Formats: sequence, structure tokens, C-alpha cells
Amino acid sequence: MALVDDKVTLFNGFTLDRVRGCLLHSGQPVHLRPQSYRVLEFLVDNTGRLISKDALVEAVWSGRAVTDGAVGKCIEELRGVFGEEGRQYLQNVRGRGYIFDREPRPEPHIFRESHTEQIDVVRVIVEETNGDAVTAVRHSDRPASNLTRSGFKSTTLVVTSAVVLVAIVAYLSLPKPQPVRNITSIAVLRLKNESGNGEVDYLSDGLTETLINSLSRLPGVAVKSRSSVFQFKDNDVDARSIASKLSVQAVLSGRFVQRDDDVTLYVSLVDGETGNQIWGQQYDRKLNQLALLQRETITDIASRLASNLRQTDQARLSRSSTENSEAYLAYLKGRYYWSNPGRGGYQKSIEFFQKAIDLDPTYALGYAGLAHYYGFAAAIGMLPPDENWQRSESAVNKALQLDDSRAETYNALSGVQFYYHRDWNAAERSFRRGLELNDASAEVHRHYAKCLVLFGRNDEALAHMKRALELEPLSVSYSVDAARIFFWLGQYPQAVEQINNTLDLSQNSLVAHDLLGDIYEKMGNEKAAIDEWSKVFSLTRGEDFAAKLKNTYEHSGLASAQRLRGEEQLRELEEQVKRGQYVAANEYATAYTRIGDKEKAFTWLEKATQEHNRFAVEFKINPFYDSLRNDPRFQKLVESVKVVQ
Repeated sequence: MALVDDKVTLFNGFTLDRVRGCLLHSGQPVHLRPQSYRVLEFLVDNTGRLISKDALVEAVWSGRAVTDGAVGKCIEELRGVFGEEGRQYLQNVRGRGYIFDREPRPEPHIFRESHTEQIDVVRVIVEETNGDAVTAVRHSDRPASNLTRSGFKSTTLVVTSAVVLVAIVAYLSLPKPQPVRNITSIAVLRLKNESGNGEVDYLSDGLTETLINSLSRLPGVAVKSRSSVFQFKDNDVDARSIASKLSVQAVLSGRFVQRDDDVTLYVSLVDGETGNQIWGQQYDRKLNQLALLQRETITDIASRLASNLRQTDQARLSRSSTENSEAYLAYLKGRYYWSNPGRGGYQKSIEFFQKAIDLDPTYALGYAGLAHYYGFAAAIGMLPPDENWQRSESAVNKALQLDDSRAETYNALSGVQFYYHRDWNAAERSFRRGLELNDASAEVHRHYAKCLVLFGRNDEALAHMKRALELEPLSVSYSVDAARIFFWLGQYPQAVEQINNTLDLSQNSLVAHDLLGDIYEKMGNEKAAIDEWSKVFSLTRGEDFAAKLKNTYEHSGLASAQRLRGEEQLRELEEQVKRGQYVAANEYATAYTRIGDKEKAFTWLEKATQEHNRFAVEFKINPFYDSLRNDPRFQKLVESVKVVQ
């Protein structure tokens, strides 16, 4: 074995590359978990020496608490890579430790010579027939006199033979590992919080979302997105039922317990067809090891899903992580509030994203969180656009500088490029780059679809929206967006069908009922439209206002009912302004269009075209403004929204 240029030549084309920190075979990287590589490196550094399990734990894990089988798991992985012949080089001396030797040696004998004589081990042949162990014993070919020189030796042979037989029968009675079939689709269920403390629910959501986002980057593996799997919040539904409903081959579930600074995480991978467990693992760590825990868990699961996982793929899974567990915790809280705005609002999320990067200024995901917050708020008219697009752009550029391999970050970048800079060419390049990195990103597919339809690329838009729904079949917001695209295209029956699917998921969805009312209005079904808008008022303002809307329609017609809606909307907008909140110009344009005041509607539409959010680029295809479309001023306003393409 020769050491040349920081490379250690092992055997049969295997080389330890210290510079790259990987194992090579015939010059090509071989996938190993980081722990397995470090175990191998330590054993190679101590070639010929017997290394105890405790010594390996201290050297590789630096004394951190690990599961009992951690070392054995690494040895098993190494032996699997090396093959049968490699067992001669990497050996387990039972009960004492492990040894890597430069010269191949046979496996240790069960029985050794006593003085000059050796008792041959009987050869035990075990056949399994209908589940029963059938044993046959025969002696070796050595002369019988060598085996029976004394009654003591004969007795020893019988006893040892019996011991071997018992051991083999016991081994055969152990549960056999389930075969792992090629898994190309998986649902990651929300980790169940068994800490007895609802305040750490953000850990359940955050760790689950981290698993989903990371595993989505595995080549050839489709992972159901957050809103789909979070429908099964209690994690008590049969795995086969979930797999059938979400059309996946496997289900990953788990639970965690936090007690002070101790965190225990258990995860289980289950075959969606049979319901049998494929793999399970328990991790016991300290809270300040949480960042390490998430990377270790992801790597372990990924290796089960993709047996031929390349080192480059493994590196991608752990990029953008932080070694600072406190920063990681802050990021998880930010994502929790971002995904649950009703529990503290979006403003809570930005506090924790900012805290994450304050704790670790190199944490790419923290910057990505900021970019999404500012960009989303600017795009939907929640915050003033110009200043917040600038903040989003600054954050997204920093995120890309630290890690340019995340599809979600390119999604945020496309928003900056399209809505702020009005540069469609640049935005489309970002969409495509995001999908190159992760074709399973439902958010990129959805956003891309909503932009494509603005340029008349309707078939492409519908294809991307269909893909988004395949990835997010149980998402209310995705389903509404699909209906909105049908609405924009004038495909009203399809839009109604899609909204009904949405209401099957959430019968009290305000945005679904409101949009369905708009669709029915365009179809000429005024009564159905009033019924849907009344449901919105019933859920938000009470039954009295809903009844008032219906009475207005019945006595004065649709135009009067619409005027009532517009006047109520104006009152709400004025209340927001009094509270010091930003109100997008489009909101006023919508209200005055409902009231039927064209002059004020055009005044606010002109202001809206000057605001860099999503509304101005949608004017030309949104059927809501059909009542203004024949006015020459409307076309002039549409043309004033300059987009580079």
C-alpha cells in the first residue's frame, strides 16, 4: 500500500482520496455516508492495528452520543462497497473491534488449535423447507482417529456442534429484512410532536419541511410537497391508504421528543403497497446538534431511496445547511410562521429569518427566506413594492452567492426579474434553471404557469399547472390558481370543476367561493354568483350582510348587488389606510369597477400600472375588467406596462 499525493492505494482499484475526502474506485467517486468515510480513513491510518468500537466512536463522532449500531452500520456499508473479497482486508474481530490490514487474511476461526492438534469444525448444512430448519451434520475428511483420541474430545465435538446448530437456528428465526424495491415517489408525513409541548410544533413542521425540500432534490425521486402531506397531521392514517391517495410508492413517517436539551427523533420508511417497514432509525442528539441531525437524517434516508447516490448528489443534499443549530432553529421558526400566517402573521417570519442570518451570516436559507418574504409581500400588494423588491433582490443575490443550487431561490429571483424589472426573458431563464435543479418543485411549476399564460403560451401554462397539481394534489391554493388560469383563458366549465375540487378540500375557502362567484357571473348564472358571494359575506361579516346582498339582488338586480360589494370593499380599504397599512392601487380599481364608477376606476388603474406588482401585468387577460375593455383608455394602459421579452 503506497501513499502518493494524499491518495492511499488500497486494493482492487480502491483509493482513499484525502484531498477530496472520498473513496475512489478506478478513479470514480464511490458513494459513502460521511461517517463511513471517516471510519475507513481512521482504520486505514491505523493499518494492522485492532481498533475498538469505543476508539472509533471517539475518533469519528468526537465523543458525541450515537446509537449502538452506528459503527456496525458504517462497517456494513464499507463491506458492501468493497464486496466479498474486501472482507479479507476489513475484518471484525468479534467482541474486540475492527482491523484494516494491508495483507489479506482469512476470517478469524471459531476454533483454534490446542497445542499441535486442531479439532475440525463440523460443517453444518441448514436447509429451509416450508419455514422449518432441517439440519444435517457430517464430519470433515480428516481421519476419524484425529477426532476421537479421547472421550473428552468427542464430547467437546458434540457440544460445540450443538452450539453451532442452536446459533444457526436462532439466526434463521430472526426477522428477515424487507427487500427494497426501486422507489421513485414518496410522501413525507409531518413528524409527530410527542414532547407534550405545543410550543415546539415549529420543530415538527420545520424538520418535516427540511426533509421534503432536501429529498425533492434527489434525482429520479418525486416527493409530495408540504401542503399535500400536511393534510395528514395526526400521522395516524394507514400508510397504504396515504400512499394510495397520494399515488406514491413509499411513506416516511416519524416522531420526535424534546426534553430540555435532549432530542430523540425516530423515522420509519414504509412500503406503500405492502405496509411493511423498509427501514427505521432512532437518533438521540442534543438540541445544539440539531443542524447535524437534519443532515445525518437526510443522508441516511437518501441512501435508502437511491442506492447509487453519487457523491455530488449527496453534497447537494447538505448544501445551504448551517453548523449553527441556533440559526437553524430560528430558520425553522421563520418557516413555521411563513406557512401559518394566522398564527402570528408574516411579520413574525421575517423576524426569525433575520435572526437566522444574524447568527450565521453565511446561512443561505436564511437569505432565501427573506427574499421570499419581501418578494411575495410586494407581488400581492401586501407591502409597498419598490422598496421591498429591492430588499428581496438583495437577499436573493446573497442566497445565490452562498448556494446557487436551490430551485426555490430561483423562484424568488424570477419574481424580482419579472414583476420588479419587468424582464420576462431573465425571469424565464430563472424558471428553467429552477426546474433543471428540481423538476419536483411544485412552486416553480405553479409560478411559471401563471406567467406563461400572460404571454399567450396557454398549452405550456396548463401543462406546468397540471404538473404542480400532481405534486400538490391536496393544496387549496394550488387548486385555486389552476381554476384562476382557466378563468383567465375563458374556459369557465373547467374553472368551475376545478373550484369544486378546491371546495372538496376546504369547503369554507373564501378565495374559492369569491372566484366561483366571478366565474358564474361570466357564465350568465347570476343567482349562483350571488349565492357564492353571499357565502363569503356570511363567513366574514355574518348572516345579516349576506342576506342584505341577496335581497339587493332580488329587488334591484346584479348591478346593485355589485355596487353593494364595491362600497363595502371601499370601507374596508379606508379602515386599512387609517391603520397606516399600505393598500395597492389595484384594490381601489377593483372596488370602483364593481361600483360602476369608470372614471375613478381608470384613475386607479393608471396608478396600478405604475406599481410593480403582479396586478398590472394581469390586466390584459383578467375577465374581471371586461366592462372596461372596449374603452380606448384601457388598451392604452395595458400597452403602458412594458415587459422585455
